Amino acid sequence: MQKRILLLCFLLSSFAYFFWNFKAKIITTDGKQHSGYLSELDYYDVENREPQDLYKMFLYDSERKRKSSFLKFDVSEIKSIYIYNKKDQKIQFVFVKPTLEQFESTKFHYRKYHKPKEKAEELSYESAWITMVMVKEGKDLDLLCDFLWINFKVSQEDNTFITDYYNRYFVKEKKSNVPKPLGFISKIKDNGYHLLLVGNNKLFEENAVEIFADYCPKMINDLQTKNFVFGNKILKVFDYYLRNCN
Repeated sequence: MQKRILLLCFLLSSFAYFFWNFKAKIITTDGKQHSGYLSELDYYDVENREPQDLYKMFLYDSERKRKSSFLKFDVSEIKSIYIYNKKDQKIQFVFVKPTLEQFESTKFHYRKYHKPKEKAEELSYESAWITMVMVKEGKDLDLLCDFLWINFKVSQEDNTFITDYYNRYFVKEKKSNVPKPLGFISKIKDNGYHLLLVGNNKLFEENAVEIFADYCPKMINDLQTKNFVFGNKILKVFDYYLRNCN
């Protein structure tokens, strides 16, 4: 089972070979609205985009990415960005900085697949931005989720983004652009049980203590005294913060 989990993580964290396109709307800082389709970053992009364009948002005029015209936007030009599923349910994207490890991984792939490979050295961490889903917003902290380029839906229970595969949740401080991992919840069943890809509930709790220690001392005390037990319910721990410490 562990090998299958590692393989799944590798496949979903690598550049894509298969293409999912979603209807999208970009609102620029000048107030204009632009509608079209967004597609995931794939090997074709890595091979063909110049370093200054790798982290820009390409909005295509049709679902056929390779045969579409497009507009490209720098992150600094975008005020808001939304994406829609087949039921026209909407989610909001936000821009965050990748970790240095993620940036170096992208640089490695760019050097490997782009010609001339020396252009990888022109990639700048300052211009490196990735999108995540805004799940819930607080005063000092926001709950974010990785976006997987597969069919997504919006939960009727709490209006949050979910997939049928797995969801990786992060918490971002308002004063920082780099989010911290909170936990991974799998939607894949093995022998009828959901897999917790983060490892175990204890590790999830350790992440929560590290993230919320300065923002929600009451949570840390309740965790230590077992007055608050969240298991692997990621939304539950952020809702606790919103109710008690926001």
